[in-house]
Order: sequence, then structure tokens, then C-alpha cells
Amino acid sequence: MDLEIVISMAQRMIRQSPLSIKWAKKAINLGQETSLSVGLRYEALAECLVMSSKDAGEGMAAFFEKRKPQFKGE
Repeated sequence: MDLEIVISMAQRMIRQSPLSIKWAKKAINLGQETSLSVGLRYEALAECLVMSSKDAGEGMAAFFEKRKPQFKGE
């Protein structure tokens, strides 16, 4: 993979909620160590946790207010 593409992807990721990145990394790592069904259940649980967070509310509010979100990892 080209270094410029990797840097571009990393820059996009750091603008996202730290909470989302944390749970995505956990789901990816667990998914490599367990069965598909366990990995999918964990991913669904992580999605529920992230979507009920303050960061999710901030992301939706920022979208509707046409501004950049101020994620705090909560």
C-alpha cells in the first residue's frame, strides 16, 4: 500500500471519535482470535455502546448544525 494512502487514512481516522476507534480496534482484534459468530456478537455490542455515547450525540448534532464535531471520547 502506498504511504500517502496510509497517511491519508490515518488522518481521516484521527478526526473520528476516540471511543469509536477504541471499540473498533477491540472488535478487530477479538475477531481474529475467535469464531465469526462470537466476533459478530461482540461487534454488535460495541456498536450499541458507541451509539449510546455522548460522542454519538455530538456527531449527530454537529452533522445537523453543519459544523465539525468536538469528540471527547465519552
